[in-house]
Amino acid sequence: MRRQVLAIWTVVTLLPVIDLRLCHRLGLRFHDWSRLALAAGVTAGIALFYQNSGRSTHLARATHWTLLWLIFVNAGTVLIYIAAACGGGRSEQFAAWSNAVGDQTLVVRHATIP
Repeated sequence: MRRQVLAIWTVVTLLPVIDLRLCHRLGLRFHDWSRLALAAGVTAGIALFYQNSGRSTHLARATHWTLLWLIFVNAGTVLIYIAAACGGGRSEQFAAWSNAVGDQTLVVRHATIP
């Protein structure tokens, strides 16, 4: 089981690295990561506390997988913006949809979506 968890952490960690490289290459910048950092920090703190104290291994595992999910989902969100910035026939529709739903989590600065 340890080997599988390490493989999953490796993949989930590589996604944001790929995001950063692609964003740099395309000139995309995202800001206001404070809410995500706070949520990830609290989740990681809960996981570490319950893992190290031995109080509840079930809660420690649940928060561990929740942390992985938070990272994975946000990395996927950035990949969607990268795909839209790379072009394609629906980029304007994506930008309109993003504005319509009020996407305030990640706001693109200095980026033009063709």
